[in-house]
Amino acid sequence: MMYKAQWMAGISNSMFSEPFFYRFISENFASYIEGGDDSINYAALSDEIITPEIKNDAVKTKGYFIYPSQLFANIAAGANNNVLTDKHIEQIMQAFDSKEKIEHGAFWKNRKTVAG
Repeated sequence: MMYKAQWMAGISNSMFSEPFFYRFISENFASYIEGGDDSINYAALSDEIITPEIKNDAVKTKGYFIYPSQLFANIAAGANNNVLTDKHIEQIMQAFDSKEKIEHGAFWKNRKTVAG
């Protein structure tokens, strides 16, 4: 058992925290877009209806943007047995870590730029 404990201690905390972080910001972003209107379900919308104005406003206000298809709920629903694979998590985190605009994914806006 000593070896198992040592192995577990060596696992990066980020391996466990990254999916929770993405779920949090994903749900937070959907709530922001829905604005408390129960008739709107951002996760059910098509990516094609997202206009540049919507994206720009979200980036100015929130500092980031997530397409409906990239919300945690939609990614999890499309994964086998509702489990995010390492590949899914890696793709999500690469999009955030790249800190550049990615047309097919989320993009990062510098906090200082957003704050003005």
